[in-house]
Amino acid sequence: MDGIDGVVKGVVYVFGFAATGWSLMKFVLSVPLRVSDTSVEEKDMEVVLKVRSDGPELQIFLREVKEQTDLTLRVKSDSSLLHDADDPTNPATYVLAGAVSPVVYQKLAESCGLRKRTTKGKWVHVDEANHKEFLDESVPLDADADAAAAASSGVIPFTSGEKIDLILYQLSQVRVLLHPSESSTVLANGDLLFQKLQEKRVILSSFALHNAAERKALMETWVKHLVPFAKAPIHDIRDYCGVEVGFYVAFLEHYTRWLVYPAVVGALVYLYQLQYGLHNFATAFYALSVTTWAAAFVEAWKRRESELAWLWGRPLAEDEDGVVVERLGFEGPDEYDDVDGVRYKKFTDGDRFKRYAVTIPVLGGTIASIVLLMLGYFQFEAAVRAAVTPANGFDGLWAYVPMVPSVVYSAAVFFIDAKYVQLAHRLNAYENHRTDADHTNALIVKLVLFQFVNNFGLLFYITFFVGNFELLQSTLGSLLITRLLIENIVVPVCSLLNNLIEIKSDGFKILMAHQRCHRDHPDGIGTWVHAFTLLGYVAVATNVTIVGFNSGVLQRLYPGISPFYTLVAVVVVEHLIVSIMVGIAAVVPDVPQHVAERAVARKKAQRDAEFDQRSARLQSAAVGHKAFFDEATVDETEMGRLETDEAAGTTTIATDKWRKWVVEEKIRRRVLEKEISTMNAIYTAWIDAEKDKARRLQAELDALTTKKTA
Repeated sequence: MDGIDGVVKGVVYVFGFAATGWSLMKFVLSVPLRVSDTSVEEKDMEVVLKVRSDGPELQIFLREVKEQTDLTLRVKSDSSLLHDADDPTNPATYVLAGAVSPVVYQKLAESCGLRKRTTKGKWVHVDEANHKEFLDESVPLDADADAAAAASSGVIPFTSGEKIDLILYQLSQVRVLLHPSESSTVLANGDLLFQKLQEKRVILSSFALHNAAERKALMETWVKHLVPFAKAPIHDIRDYCGVEVGFYVAFLEHYTRWLVYPAVVGALVYLYQLQYGLHNFATAFYALSVTTWAAAFVEAWKRRESELAWLWGRPLAEDEDGVVVERLGFEGPDEYDDVDGVRYKKFTDGDRFKRYAVTIPVLGGTIASIVLLMLGYFQFEAAVRAAVTPANGFDGLWAYVPMVPSVVYSAAVFFIDAKYVQLAHRLNAYENHRTDADHTNALIVKLVLFQFVNNFGLLFYITFFVGNFELLQSTLGSLLITRLLIENIVVPVCSLLNNLIEIKSDGFKILMAHQRCHRDHPDGIGTWVHAFTLLGYVAVATNVTIVGFNSGVLQRLYPGISPFYTLVAVVVVEHLIVSIMVGIAAVVPDVPQHVAERAVARKKAQRDAEFDQRSARLQSAAVGHKAFFDEATVDETEMGRLETDEAAGTTTIATDKWRKWVVEEKIRRRVLEKEISTMNAIYTAWIDAEKDKARRLQAELDALTTKKTA
């Protein structure tokens, strides 16, 4: 009866899984791509800003952007087209931002060092390449005549995503310059206007508009392209959706391709068990092989991530020293830096540790409550299964009563999951991280901790406290069936199919069901890499422990083995596998060789350019000082003549007055000579240091070239 029931459940879930995928594909293929038309006045607008209109800040913003930039701002009176319900007590105005001339984008790209693909697919900075080298990405075949004419006129074409990045970059550079008659409780002279208005909630939100032509092209090349394992247009996705979405799709694609290896091994083990019955030796082999695969997968992703980070370049929000602007929402008392002459928000590590003293106990208590709920569910289910049996007179439909605790627990888990995410966001905001990267990484840690306990806590309890391997298999199987998977050995196969569908469904939702993505610029997937690495090491410890103590493999190989020698065998195998994983991480570099070579070559070129610029500035300064001293010599000659005239009584200049002036000029000249001597010493030392750096960089480049040729 149990076998038939399991088969029926498996068939139902498989058909449900297939029907869901088929329905989604039919919906994606049939949905129209028609979007509302854009007026002639708004066709060049790319970004929408929702601004409060109950103060003078809106007019200040419009005026300063007009005076300090070449951007065009248009106030949109009809906000109903934006599908946003305004609060009548908090009136807001929608402002569209863009540029009517492509030359504006070209100047911005050259000034900020935007990276762009050339016709040969090479990523270069706009100011370092010939304009004819760039691929015409923003002018599709059905584009309007004005765009085609602009592209053929020699002006660099930019995608809508690049235009959005450049607009936001230009807005972030605008400073507050109040008129003498103006006053504002929000703004002060010298503030970064766009960031300050966002911080003070004057700019309530900002988002980019979809581009119909580019979205349609992505739907065809990404979502509707149904060839299995075909490469997604990663660079086009990055251009349209931003770097963060680009990294997400790249990781999902990388993960999907790497799932082929455990899927094949798992399928072979599954077929072996169908032929020869459930065999713990095959399961043990599969469990141990997956741990090595996990290490290789993470290292391969690190290489792919570094390559994409190099190609896509540094965020426009960073300066040349890599200093990132503070996160929107970062709080702290305003302080003034006398050295740099800027204002900043003071929030020390001690202040953050005080907040950690609040958030860590709250998280620990929440996780402990989840663990207690999990243990209570397990005990309650065991009691129900022991009580509701045919021997006690419970048969027929009563056989389904033991499933009630599982249903209740599943519902509770979904509810707790949603509430925990809200709690994690609040606690993360309370910790007040300075940068977006730190904020995101801290949130990832909180979510990974919860998901790990929620998904694997019960399995750990069964494995290490109950010690029932059969119960572990049945529990794992039921958990996987709940997630639309069948038989834990073929999990990678089902995960592979799930990822193939998820790539398409996520693309559809991103392009058609949501606002255009916020364009963050991370360097990768952040803390997730460390989470996957840690999970791999935890998997080694748990898999080896299960195989050694609970699967019975060692007991069958060595019937008389004692618990002590079993522990020794587990520790030896665990250390062996960890050594293999560490060896893989040590041997395989995180950065591919061709990326390292390009990075070294570019750094050397930057050093040479900086050297030339500083040399030119110092030579110009030296010429200026020489002219000054030539003039000073003339002044001293004139003063000698004045001294002679005064001695002859032919002048009325007081003797003490010109003598005092002579002394002051001599002192000033000696001070300047000393400063020039110091500058020359500094300049000479800097030249020597730059030459040493250049020699080291050249040596590194030669070493990489030699290694590559070898």
